[in-house]
Amino acid sequence: MAGALSIAIDRRRWDVAALCLVTGYVEAMRRVPAESVTEMLDLLGGEMDTTLRQHQDLPRESTK
Repeated sequence: MAGALSIAIDRRRWDVAALCLVTGYVEAMRRVPAESVTEMLDLLGGEMDTTLRQHQDLPRESTK
């Protein structure tokens, strides 16, 4: 994904760069425990908007 992001930035394709960043965010949120995500969002933005809570419904990857 980092390669795609770099190319998008070089070509000033901000829509593609934004998509790469959002995709990376979603992948990262799938890998951490839900309580960690909630705490991080609380630190970043105070109270979470209900739309931000929806990410907790994403399937989580096993950390075995």
